[in-house]
Amino acid sequence: MHYQLSDVSGKDADALVRQCEFPAMQENPLRKITFPEADADSYDESEEIRWTVEGLEESLENDAYYSRAVTCGSSFVGFAMWTLEYSSQGTRRKATSNEKRKSWNPAALNFEAWNQVSRRLRDERLKVLLGQCNDT
Repeated sequence: MHYQLSDVSGKDADALVRQCEFPAMQENPLRKITFPEADADSYDESEEIRWTVEGLEESLENDAYYSRAVTCGSSFVGFAMWTLEYSSQGTRRKATSNEKRKSWNPAALNFEAWNQVSRRLRDERLKVLLGQCNDT
């Protein structure tokens, strides 16, 4: 097997989610918290996949992020995204009104849990950027 790093763009989001992100998240505790119905036999994952694809697509189109895909032959086997932060203000570019996408959430999403986890992750990120220790 020969793995190769390559550039990635928004048009790759669907394949990256279906081949890498979604299969890797099946047993992830974060997914189990935010999508508690995902283990049910009747759960339809298509809406969750579409939501994940749209979010990744938006991130890949944001020039504040760097990204690379890992391929083996013609298939994606992984990807990485990162950003460089120089201050607590960050480098994230704000979308203009023409760039903003219509926001929606899958019906199966536990929005309150997702919001709480997201807030805690942002708080931890800020602590790291400010050089504070983790007191929790």
